[in-house]
Amino acid sequence: RQLMRPQDRLILAEKHPDDAQSLKTLFHGDKQVAVHAMDGWQALKAFLPPPEKRGLLLIDPPFEEPGEYQRLGEALIRAQRRWPQGVLLAWHPIKDLAPVEALHESLRQSGIPGILSLRHLVKPAGDPKILAGSGLILVNPPYQLDQDLQAMLPFLAEILAQGEGATAGLDWIAKDV
Repeated sequence: RQLMRPQDRLILAEKHPDDAQSLKTLFHGDKQVAVHAMDGWQALKAFLPPPEKRGLLLIDPPFEEPGEYQRLGEALIRAQRRWPQGVLLAWHPIKDLAPVEALHESLRQSGIPGILSLRHLVKPAGDPKILAGSGLILVNPPYQLDQDLQAMLPFLAEILAQGEGATAGLDWIAKDV
């Protein structure tokens, strides 16, 4: 909120009632912030495209149900098609690499240019029951962000490591054309 300019808006969607109420309390009276107690997947349909041409969309799925990686991929593709100039940022857990690779492949096959993937593993991935790290997918990342992040990721891997096998890196799923 502190980085927002006077003309900026922040729209938050939270499915869990207690968390939505906490957000409403936190931002009570703030005319630039709207909190909606609703499913985030539905919010994507309701609020895209926004009236602004530029902006950032953050997707932080719960990953509480099967099929969330596929759902995330479909949501990113749909969001980019509804708001092609928006910067889309999506978080996902990394336990086993297979669903992450399938997500990347679906995004690659979409034909959307400019998709960057970041990953940070605090330990080796492979056990689908244990969180090994986190990933971010950026659609339309800001110019040269990949270079800035590439310089920081080794430092993050080192300080956040939980033993051998900690890594951090980035890859282009699809480059700009």
